[in-house]
Amino acid sequence: CGYYLSETRQLILQNLYGQENPLGIFLKNSHNGTIQKISMTQMSGVKNRLPSGLTMSNCSDIIVEHSDFSECSYAGLISDSQNIIISNNSFLKNSYAGAVILSGPTELTNNSIALNKESGVIFRAKNSLISGNSIKNNENHGLNMIESKENTISQNIFNNNDNILLTGSNTDNAWNESSKGAPASLEGGNFWGNPDNQGYSDVCVSDSSGYCMDPYIMDEY
Repeated sequence: CGYYLSETRQLILQNLYGQENPLGIFLKNSHNGTIQKISMTQMSGVKNRLPSGLTMSNCSDIIVEHSDFSECSYAGLISDSQNIIISNNSFLKNSYAGAVILSGPTELTNNSIALNKESGVIFRAKNSLISGNSIKNNENHGLNMIESKENTISQNIFNNNDNILLTGSNTDNAWNESSKGAPASLEGGNFWGNPDNQGYSDVCVSDSSGYCMDPYIMDEY
């Protein structure tokens, strides 16, 4: 493991670089912190040990921002933690997923998530937000949602051969901002494209306000 922290509070990790370790950063039972401007790449090892750039286990109130996670043999980031903000990062070319989110509340916002082999994001959480992300050219799925409830997924750009996989019961999720009572200037759902430019949003004829009004049927694209 490159960096291991346990039972830590009020932490700040920044300007760190890690390469070719079984794990980049392992953060356990830690609370109230910021991780920023780090680069974790090419983490590799036995698959059942989940070699990843950043692993957060039983943590809370952590911000992860302005960092890069790439070419790890499992995922760029794994979290089973609460009150996590993951913003303005890149998750590129990881062998399983860009990010694996297994608990909430979590905010996943304004990240670039691309070219990951299994899924861009694997998500099993509730009361969380996925917004403003660019999720493109992931090999199997853009977003794999598993038993996830009461989340908001909006204002994202999806452009993958298979943008969404819903596994199990995924109920009471909002897929556009208007369902939260946002101002009209911020209303809208997601862009649903594909690499061949034949996705729903690629071919939809928008109205005068620039919105596609036909329903997007997820299992048809």
